[in-house]
Amino acid sequence: HLHTQLAKAKRQGLDVDIEVLSDQALLALQGPRSAEILQPYLASSVDLSKVHFMQSRLTNF
Repeated sequence: HLHTQLAKAKRQGLDVDIEVLSDQALLALQGPRSAEILQPYLASSVDLSKVHFMQSRLTNF
């Protein structure tokens, strides 16, 4: 699906590309208590109460 959309965007003249980052991962924990559950496992510099919709933070576990 992504490669189809990428080809479509390039045909429209957009400067887009896909870069595979095999040494990185995405963790998506969702739900009303997700921040409460995840917070103890993050670096103290990451305050999930300040991370809002469509925002992200880079951290190490």
